[in-house]
Amino acid sequence: MAFLGVPPEENLVLEISQSSLTRFKAREPDENIVTDYLAKICIYDDETEDFVDVGVLDYFVIDTALAHDNRVWLGDALDAHSDTLADLFGTIYDEQTELKQVLMDAVGDDLLTGFGGILYLNRVELQPAYRGRDIGLQAIYTLLKNKALGCELALLQAAPIQDGKAAPVSDAERKKISTKLRRHYKRLNFVSIGRTGYMGASLNYHLPAFWMEP
Repeated sequence: MAFLGVPPEENLVLEISQSSLTRFKAREPDENIVTDYLAKICIYDDETEDFVDVGVLDYFVIDTALAHDNRVWLGDALDAHSDTLADLFGTIYDEQTELKQVLMDAVGDDLLTGFGGILYLNRVELQPAYRGRDIGLQAIYTLLKNKALGCELALLQAAPIQDGKAAPVSDAERKKISTKLRRHYKRLNFVSIGRTGYMGASLNYHLPAFWMEP
């Protein structure tokens, strides 16, 4: 497969579906403060001349403005959704539900309001044969470039994925992989938020140009 010099839109697509397991709603029944999405990562195969599924990317969109307008405390909404987002809230927001200074300093965007919407990248997983080729990074680029309308901030954790099929990761291995992942995500303007383990990127600015490596 030849990807070098070809814009992401022409060789990778995301088939995105909204999860039916949305756990916290605003007062309006069809309006979700937190919405879950699952995207199949598909790349073009020159041999079959068709797109093939190579992995998945799941993410949450947090409508902070909707929570504010409906007088729902964002901490309750994220806590009701999952432990993952409850931990996120405690890391980036203070008791007044304002973005913590450590986040503002790291991202370096004075335009962040805390009400522009947050996109949290929960998981990027590729089939083993397609790892190490920047496909996951390109999938994130495609998502942020085309599907993050209404969000001002993207967040993720630079940590290795573990599941029931994976071998346990030692603390030393986890630290090594996390360091490598942080360098990886910096290519898309993600920066470390202090020592929290999270990385963030302002979506008020243009993403850097990105093409896949061969």
